Amino acid sequence: MTPHPAPVDVEEALRVEIAGFRALHKLLAAEAEALRSADVDSLSTLTTAKLQQVSALQALARQRSEALRRAGLVDSGAGVKAWLATAAHPDRAAAAWKTLADLALESKRQNEINGRLAARQRWHFDAALGALLQAAGVPSVYGADGRARRQDLGGTRLAV
Repeated sequence: MTPHPAPVDVEEALRVEIAGFRALHKLLAAEAEALRSADVDSLSTLTTAKLQQVSALQALARQRSEALRRAGLVDSGAGVKAWLATAAHPDRAAAAWKTLADLALESKRQNEINGRLAARQRWHFDAALGALLQAAGVPSVYGADGRARRQDLGGTRLAV
C-alpha cells in the first residue's frame, strides 16, 4: 500500500509564503537603497541573498502547486479558491491569500524599480567611463546593439 502524503495545512503554507515575500521585500528595499547610494559591496551581498530568497519562494510555489494537484485541483484561480475553502478557517485563508498576492505584486513592482535604478547607474558609469577614455584619446564606436565598444589599444597602457 502506498502511503498518502499528509494533507497540507493551507493557512500554515500561506504563512510561510507570506513570511518569504516579506523577507524578499526587505531585501528589495535594501537593494534600492544600495543602488541609490552606489554601495557596490552591499549590492553584491544583497543580490546573492535576493536570488536565494527568490529560489526559496519558487520552491514554495511548487509545493503549493503540488498540494493543489494532490487535492485534485487545478493550479488556477478557481483551484486556489477551492483549496482555500478546505482550510480550517476559510475566511482567514482567503485573507492570507490576498495578503500573499499583494506582497507578490509589491515585490514585483519594487524589483522593476530596482531594475530601472540599476540601468540608471549603469548609464552613469558608461558615460563617466566614456568621458575618461575620450579624454585619454581612446576612441569608441557603437555596435549594432547601441552599446559603446572600445577599440583595441594595441598594447597601449592608460593611466587615468
